[in-house]
Amino acid sequence: MVDLGAGTGVTSLGIALMLASSPTPNHENGIEEDEPSLVVCTDGCGLVVNLAEENVRRVVHELTVGISDGTEDDTTALKSKNEGSNTTDTTRNTSSNHPIEHMIGTCEIRVKEYNWGDGTLNNELAGTDNCNGNTNDDATANNNNHHHHHYDIILVSDCVLPKLYPIAPLVDALDELSGPESVAYISYEERYYPEYDPKEYFRTLAEGKGLEVTVVPLEEQHPIYSVEDIEIWEVRRRKEE
Repeated sequence: MVDLGAGTGVTSLGIALMLASSPTPNHENGIEEDEPSLVVCTDGCGLVVNLAEENVRRVVHELTVGISDGTEDDTTALKSKNEGSNTTDTTRNTSSNHPIEHMIGTCEIRVKEYNWGDGTLNNELAGTDNCNGNTNDDATANNNNHHHHHYDIILVSDCVLPKLYPIAPLVDALDELSGPESVAYISYEERYYPEYDPKEYFRTLAEGKGLEVTVVPLEEQHPIYSVEDIEIWEVRRRKEE
Protein backbone atom coordinates (compact mmCIF):
# COMPACT_ATOMS: atom_id res chain seq x y z
CA MET A 1 0.00 0.00 0.00
CA VAL A 2 1.19 3.54 -0.71
CA ASP A 3 -0.03 6.78 0.87
CA LEU A 4 0.39 9.82 -1.41
CA GLY A 5 0.64 13.29 0.11
CA ALA A 6 0.78 11.66 3.53
CA GLY A 7 1.77 14.81 5.41
CA THR A 8 2.43 13.96 9.05
CA GLY A 9 1.95 10.24 8.34
CA VAL A 10 -1.17 9.73 10.46
CA THR A 11 -3.07 7.83 7.75
CA SER A 12 -0.08 5.61 7.01
CA LEU A 13 0.31 4.78 10.71
CA GLY A 14 -3.40 4.01 11.06
CA ILE A 15 -3.30 1.61 8.12
CA ALA A 16 -0.11 -0.01 9.39
CA LEU A 17 -1.66 -0.59 12.81
CA MET A 18 -4.75 -2.06 11.20
CA LEU A 19 -2.72 -4.39 8.98
CA ALA A 20 -0.47 -5.42 11.87
CA SER A 21 -3.43 -6.40 14.05
CA SER A 22 -5.48 -8.14 11.35
CA PRO A 23 -4.33 -11.69 10.53
CA THR A 24 -4.88 -12.91 6.99
CA PRO A 25 -6.99 -16.06 6.48
CA ASN A 26 -5.07 -18.97 5.01
CA HIS A 27 -7.55 -20.57 2.63
CA GLU A 28 -5.48 -23.75 2.23
CA ASN A 29 -5.55 -24.87 5.85
CA GLY A 30 -8.44 -22.79 7.16
CA ILE A 31 -6.46 -20.94 9.83
CA GLU A 32 -5.55 -17.28 10.21
CA GLU A 33 -1.92 -16.26 10.05
CA ASP A 34 0.13 -13.06 10.04
CA GLU A 35 1.14 -12.11 6.51
CA PRO A 36 3.90 -9.52 5.99
CA SER A 37 2.63 -6.24 4.56
CA LEU A 38 4.12 -2.95 3.41
CA VAL A 39 3.00 0.67 3.77
CA VAL A 40 4.97 3.33 1.90
CA CYS A 41 4.35 6.77 3.42
CA THR A 42 5.20 9.53 0.93
CA ASP A 43 5.13 13.28 0.54
CA GLY A 44 6.72 15.70 -1.92
CA CYS A 45 8.15 18.10 0.65
CA GLY A 46 11.40 17.04 2.34
CA LEU A 47 10.64 18.89 5.57
CA VAL A 48 7.23 17.20 5.80
CA VAL A 49 8.81 13.82 5.07
CA ASN A 50 11.21 14.41 7.98
CA LEU A 51 8.23 15.16 10.23
CA ALA A 52 6.43 12.01 9.09
CA GLU A 53 9.60 9.99 9.67
CA GLU A 54 9.86 11.35 13.22
CA ASN A 55 6.21 10.55 13.92
CA VAL A 56 6.57 7.01 12.59
CA ARG A 57 9.77 6.51 14.58
CA ARG A 58 8.08 7.65 17.79
CA VAL A 59 5.02 5.45 17.31
CA VAL A 60 7.15 2.40 16.52
CA HIS A 61 9.30 3.12 19.57
CA GLU A 62 6.28 3.46 21.84
CA LEU A 63 4.78 0.23 20.53
CA THR A 64 8.09 -1.53 21.03
CA VAL A 65 8.91 -0.18 24.47
CA GLY A 66 5.27 -0.04 25.52
CA ILE A 67 3.31 2.48 27.55
CA SER A 68 2.01 0.26 30.32
CA ASP A 69 -1.28 1.16 31.94
CA GLY A 70 -1.90 -2.24 33.44
CA THR A 71 -4.37 -3.37 30.79
CA GLU A 72 -4.06 -5.73 27.83
CA ASP A 73 -4.97 -3.92 24.62
CA ASP A 74 -3.98 -3.78 20.95
CA THR A 75 -0.81 -1.82 21.79
CA THR A 76 0.30 -4.49 24.24
CA ALA A 77 -0.48 -7.21 21.72
CA LEU A 78 1.53 -5.48 19.02
CA LYS A 79 4.39 -4.98 21.46
CA SER A 80 4.38 -8.70 22.22
CA LYS A 81 4.23 -9.51 18.51
CA ASN A 82 7.26 -7.28 17.86
CA GLU A 83 9.21 -8.88 20.69
CA GLY A 84 8.40 -12.34 19.38
CA SER A 85 9.29 -11.62 15.76
CA ASN A 86 12.78 -10.17 16.34
CA THR A 87 11.77 -6.90 14.70
CA THR A 88 12.05 -4.75 17.82
CA ASP A 89 13.42 -1.27 17.09
CA THR A 90 13.93 -2.16 13.44
CA THR A 91 15.15 0.90 11.53
CA ARG A 92 17.20 0.61 8.36
CA ASN A 93 18.58 2.99 5.76
CA THR A 94 20.67 1.03 3.29
CA SER A 95 21.58 4.00 1.06
CA SER A 96 20.85 7.68 0.58
CA ASN A 97 18.32 6.77 -2.12
CA HIS A 98 16.53 4.10 -0.10
CA PRO A 99 13.78 4.98 2.39
CA ILE A 100 14.08 4.36 6.12
CA GLU A 101 12.07 1.32 7.15
CA HIS A 102 10.23 0.54 10.39
CA MET A 103 8.22 -2.44 11.59
CA ILE A 104 4.91 -2.57 13.45
CA GLY A 105 4.33 -6.26 14.02
CA THR A 106 4.55 -7.82 10.57
CA CYS A 107 3.83 -4.54 8.78
CA GLU A 108 6.78 -2.62 7.40
CA ILE A 109 6.55 1.17 7.02
CA ARG A 110 8.83 3.05 4.66
CA VAL A 111 8.89 6.85 4.72
CA LYS A 112 9.97 8.34 1.41
CA GLU A 113 10.03 11.64 -0.46
CA TYR A 114 8.10 11.22 -3.70
CA ASN A 115 7.15 13.81 -6.27
CA TRP A 116 4.02 12.61 -8.03
CA GLY A 117 4.78 10.71 -11.21
CA ASP A 118 8.57 10.98 -11.01
CA GLY A 119 9.11 7.22 -11.36
CA THR A 120 10.98 6.64 -8.09
CA LEU A 121 8.33 4.32 -6.61
CA ASN A 122 8.17 2.05 -9.64
CA ASN A 123 10.25 -0.71 -8.10
CA GLU A 124 9.77 0.04 -4.40
CA LEU A 125 7.90 -3.24 -3.96
CA ALA A 126 10.96 -5.09 -5.24
CA GLY A 127 12.99 -3.56 -2.40
CA THR A 128 14.94 -1.09 -4.55
CA ASP A 129 14.27 2.22 -6.26
CA ASN A 130 15.62 0.95 -9.54
CA CYS A 131 16.18 -2.62 -10.69
CA ASN A 132 19.11 -1.44 -12.86
CA GLY A 133 20.78 0.36 -9.96
CA ASN A 134 20.68 3.77 -11.67
CA THR A 135 18.23 5.99 -9.82
CA ASN A 136 18.78 8.92 -12.15
CA ASP A 137 17.97 7.17 -15.40
CA ASP A 138 15.08 9.08 -16.97
CA ALA A 139 14.31 6.19 -19.29
CA THR A 140 13.92 3.83 -16.35
CA ALA A 141 11.86 6.38 -14.43
CA ASN A 142 9.42 6.47 -17.34
CA ASN A 143 9.07 2.70 -17.75
CA ASN A 144 5.75 1.47 -19.08
CA ASN A 145 3.30 0.50 -16.32
CA HIS A 146 3.30 -3.12 -17.45
CA HIS A 147 7.02 -3.50 -16.65
CA HIS A 148 7.17 -2.70 -12.94
CA HIS A 149 5.49 -3.53 -9.68
CA HIS A 150 2.17 -1.98 -8.72
CA TYR A 151 0.45 -1.26 -5.43
CA ASP A 152 -2.73 -3.04 -4.35
CA ILE A 153 -4.08 0.04 -2.55
CA ILE A 154 -3.29 3.73 -3.06
CA LEU A 155 -4.52 6.31 -0.54
CA VAL A 156 -4.86 10.04 -1.25
CA SER A 157 -6.32 12.30 1.43
CA ASP A 158 -7.45 15.84 0.53
CA CYS A 159 -4.93 16.38 -2.28
CA VAL A 160 -7.30 17.25 -5.15
CA LEU A 161 -6.84 20.90 -4.31
CA PRO A 162 -5.62 22.92 -7.32
CA LYS A 163 -5.09 26.07 -5.27
CA LEU A 164 -2.19 24.25 -3.58
CA TYR A 165 -1.36 21.21 -5.73
CA PRO A 166 -1.52 20.70 -9.52
CA ILE A 167 -3.90 17.88 -10.40
CA ALA A 168 -2.12 16.51 -13.48
CA PRO A 169 0.95 15.15 -11.58
CA LEU A 170 -1.36 13.39 -9.12
CA VAL A 171 -3.16 11.63 -11.97
CA ASP A 172 0.25 10.76 -13.45
CA ALA A 173 1.18 9.16 -10.12
CA LEU A 174 -2.03 7.12 -9.99
CA ASP A 175 -1.40 5.94 -13.54
CA GLU A 176 2.20 5.10 -12.71
CA LEU A 177 1.42 3.12 -9.56
CA SER A 178 -1.83 1.38 -10.58
CA GLY A 179 -1.92 -2.09 -12.04
CA PRO A 180 -4.90 -4.04 -13.42
CA GLU A 181 -6.12 -4.97 -9.91
CA SER A 182 -5.10 -1.82 -8.01
CA VAL A 183 -7.60 0.45 -6.31
CA ALA A 184 -7.09 4.04 -5.17
CA TYR A 185 -9.24 5.65 -2.48
CA ILE A 186 -9.30 9.44 -2.61
CA SER A 187 -11.03 11.85 -0.24
CA TYR A 188 -12.23 15.03 -1.93
CA GLU A 189 -13.70 18.06 -0.18
CA GLU A 190 -15.78 20.32 -2.42
CA ARG A 191 -14.28 23.81 -2.52
CA TYR A 192 -14.84 26.69 -4.88
CA TYR A 193 -12.11 27.15 -7.48
CA PRO A 194 -12.67 29.94 -10.04
CA GLU A 195 -10.69 28.53 -12.97
CA TYR A 196 -12.38 25.14 -13.35
CA ASP A 197 -14.21 22.36 -11.54
CA PRO A 198 -11.45 20.28 -9.87
CA LYS A 199 -13.62 17.16 -9.75
CA GLU A 200 -14.46 17.22 -13.47
CA TYR A 201 -10.88 18.10 -14.42
CA PHE A 202 -9.56 15.19 -12.36
CA ARG A 203 -12.08 12.83 -13.95
CA THR A 204 -11.16 14.00 -17.46
CA LEU A 205 -7.44 13.51 -16.85
CA ALA A 206 -8.03 10.12 -15.22
CA GLU A 207 -10.14 8.89 -18.13
CA GLY A 208 -7.34 9.92 -20.47
CA LYS A 209 -5.04 7.54 -18.55
CA GLY A 210 -7.52 4.66 -18.70
CA LEU A 211 -8.68 5.15 -15.11
CA GLU A 212 -12.31 5.12 -13.97
CA VAL A 213 -13.53 7.28 -11.08
CA THR A 214 -16.49 6.12 -8.98
CA VAL A 215 -18.00 8.06 -6.07
CA VAL A 216 -18.62 5.81 -3.07
CA PRO A 217 -22.24 6.39 -1.92
CA LEU A 218 -22.70 7.81 1.57
CA GLU A 219 -24.74 4.80 2.60
CA GLU A 220 -21.70 2.58 1.96
CA GLN A 221 -19.48 4.72 4.19
CA HIS A 222 -19.10 4.63 7.95
CA PRO A 223 -21.92 6.75 9.44
CA ILE A 224 -19.60 8.51 11.89
CA TYR A 225 -16.83 9.36 9.43
CA SER A 226 -18.88 10.46 6.42
CA VAL A 227 -20.18 13.92 5.55
CA GLU A 228 -22.03 15.27 2.53
CA ASP A 229 -19.38 17.78 1.42
CA ILE A 230 -16.50 15.27 1.42
CA GLU A 231 -16.62 12.57 -1.23
CA ILE A 232 -14.72 9.30 -1.32
CA TRP A 233 -13.62 8.29 -4.79
CA GLU A 234 -12.65 4.83 -5.90
CA VAL A 235 -10.26 4.85 -8.85
CA ARG A 236 -9.48 1.71 -10.81
CA ARG A 237 -7.90 0.96 -14.15
CA ARG A 238 -10.47 0.46 -16.87
CA LYS A 239 -10.87 -3.19 -17.81
CA GLU A 240 -9.87 -4.09 -21.32
CA GLU A 241 -12.77 -5.01 -23.57
